[in-house]
Amino acid sequence: MKKLILLMTVLAVLIISGTTVLAHGGNGAFSFDRMLPTMQEHHPNWSEEELKGMYEYCHGEDRDRR
Repeated sequence: MKKLILLMTVLAVLIISGTTVLAHGGNGAFSFDRMLPTMQEHHPNWSEEELKGMYEYCHGEDRDRR
């Protein structure tokens, strides 16, 4: 029983750590170049400049100050 509790605790810590790294942009998960094709698919009438502006608003360096 103790091993099961230890295993569940270790798995929970690993999952929480992984999602935290991903949420903070670990490994360039949210780069504009990688997201551009998907953004163009969802907003076909938008220019690349408009898409870049939206990206900066959502993922820019000052996003935590809003």
